[in-house]
Amino acid sequence: MANQALLVMSETTEGECRPALEEAGFRVAAVRSGEEALARVVREPFELVLGEGAILGPTLQRFRTDFDKATVLLLGSPSGNLALEAEWLEAPFDARRLGRVVQRSREIRRAMAHAHLPGRAVTMPVSIAKNELARVLERTARGPVFITKHDTTRAVLLSVEAFEELTKKREPDPQLETLRADFDSLLEKMQAPAAKAGTRAAFEAPPNELGAAAVAAVKKRD
Repeated sequence: MANQALLVMSETTEGECRPALEEAGFRVAAVRSGEEALARVVREPFELVLGEGAILGPTLQRFRTDFDKATVLLLGSPSGNLALEAEWLEAPFDARRLGRVVQRSREIRRAMAHAHLPGRAVTMPVSIAKNELARVLERTARGPVFITKHDTTRAVLLSVEAFEELTKKREPDPQLETLRADFDSLLEKMQAPAAKAGTRAAFEAPPNELGAAAVAAVKKRD
């Protein structure tokens, strides 16, 4: 089943964007307002929400948490508070670039889940991070900020709380602890004088003696 994408834009802009999304493998639906988008996102599992900033932006600011499960992209140039709430795509864009952005978003979500990081991540180019540093740092209180350059993630900004959660000692895995104990026990036995002597003798033995020892071991096992 194809992944679903929701377009939140005018009919004219939809005509420009739909072909690239369908080429990228998405099953596309479209609405004309942020309120309609919110109603659809709550009911349906959209992976991607692509909207015009002027149409989707105000709704996105009011209902951030309802869009958490989707990658949200806004068309146009980043501006105002919205620059810190969603990733922006400046025209023109094609299916290949869109695919790279969506794949990066999937990797970010997997990384956050693996690291148990709370909140909603946002991705922004290094130019915004540099020009809006104070606001970007404030934004880390609501989730990690991934800094990109040429569509590639270059750095991640975390709040102090998220960093402490990420670096604190986790509960040990019982299976891993058992394997570690078995390895330590085996290593200790290998360090014993008799084991060292046996290993040294095996490495120094000529080929005919090694062959005879292997045959004897097989016969003994049988």
